[in-house]
Amino acid sequence: MSDTIKEAREMPMMFVHCSLDDAGLSLKAFRVLGHLHRRAYRDDRAFSSVDGMAKAINLHPNTVKTALAELVDAGFIVREPRPGTSSVYRPVKVSEWEREKGEGWHKKQAGGWHKKQATKIILLR
Repeated sequence: MSDTIKEAREMPMMFVHCSLDDAGLSLKAFRVLGHLHRRAYRDDRAFSSVDGMAKAINLHPNTVKTALAELVDAGFIVREPRPGTSSVYRPVKVSEWEREKGEGWHKKQAGGWHKKQATKIILLR
């Protein structure tokens, strides 16, 4: 058994970084992102076609396309077009996403990325 397989078996079944958890992604985008991370495990790039993703995660291909657009817009994946074949999708690392968006960013319900407002706490004595 390779060291990579041994390492993978010792990992938690799933880990969700707080930046992702607080991002306000739709359920479909979260599901597609999970699939892409699984497929991109070895070389950080997923070669899944839209139809292949749709079949694997039991979503309609149009739903997968919408989710991919949401993930690209949010900065969680980078789409690398390949003429004549399916695109390659690269899930970004946490450090790369935070560098792009800055710490403390989240997606509001109405859409669009906004800086979280600092909450001022006043202690009364």
